[in-house]
Amino acid sequence: MQAHNDKACTRNAALKARDLLYSDKKHHAALCQQMQRALLALPEWDHALNICLYCSIEGEVSTEILLKCALESHKNLLLPVCRKGGIMHFAPCASTDDLTLGKFRSIPEPKASVPPVSQELMDNDRTLVIVPGLTFDRTGYRIGYGGGYYDRFLARVPAANSAAMIFNTMLLDALPHDPWDIPVSIIITESEIIRT
Repeated sequence: MQAHNDKACTRNAALKARDLLYSDKKHHAALCQQMQRALLALPEWDHALNICLYCSIEGEVSTEILLKCALESHKNLLLPVCRKGGIMHFAPCASTDDLTLGKFRSIPEPKASVPPVSQELMDNDRTLVIVPGLTFDRTGYRIGYGGGYYDRFLARVPAANSAAMIFNTMLLDALPHDPWDIPVSIIITESEIIRT
């Protein structure tokens, strides 16, 4: 996939490239397993008390293994809850049985009755935020779905560690970005780990 000057064009190209990769589901699953295992081996995962994780949807890099490991290791598993206007907070998840389909793209999220975790409690190096995205570049910038949820959240927890998993074919040298975009500090592909 080649970079374009415009975010919308890049987003459309990334969606097509992702769909193509997902068409071979067995290969897609194997790559997802590799990346999740690599992330679990990071010292930042081991050090983290809080794991801010997204529930992957069809075509995205799977987070199924990470979800299971976070629950089994008794870390504080926190999942995003998105609301209109670009508002996102994280709420605890003790079991996948506690999840409901959210209003934003039907992504599983904690039930509305679960209170969010204070951002002050997450703004430290014992928090690891796993950031989704359609494509990333080697300096940690991303193109997501255009809502700006994660950029706003990461700006509020500058002391937290952040990481992303992306397929080799979806990793570019440079992406268009705006001054308010926040890069992740670690990128994991199926063949390398990049610290930005």
